[in-house]
Amino acid sequence: MMSGLMGSVMQGMAFGGGSAVAHRAVDAIAGPRTMQVEHTGQEAPPAAAGVVPAAGAAPAAAAGTQPIACEDYQTQFSACMSENS
Repeated sequence: MMSGLMGSVMQGMAFGGGSAVAHRAVDAIAGPRTMQVEHTGQEAPPAAAGVVPAAGAAPAAAAGTQPIACEDYQTQFSACMSENS
C-alpha cells in the first residue's frame, strides 16, 4: 500500500514541477501574465450618516441636533470615567 501512495506522491510532484517549468517557458516566450482590474460606474462610498460619536465627544444635543439614542449611556459612561480617574 505504501508503494502506491508514495508512487502517487512522486507522480504529483513530477507533474507539478513539469507544470511549473512549462509555465515559465510560456512566460519567457509570450511575456508574463498580467491582470488588470477596472472599476467602472462606482464612486467612493458616501460618508456614514448617523454615526455615534466617539467616547469623549460632545453630545449631539449640545451641538444643536437631535439627541442620539444612547446619550443617556454616554452621559453615565462619562460620569463614571470622571469619577474613577
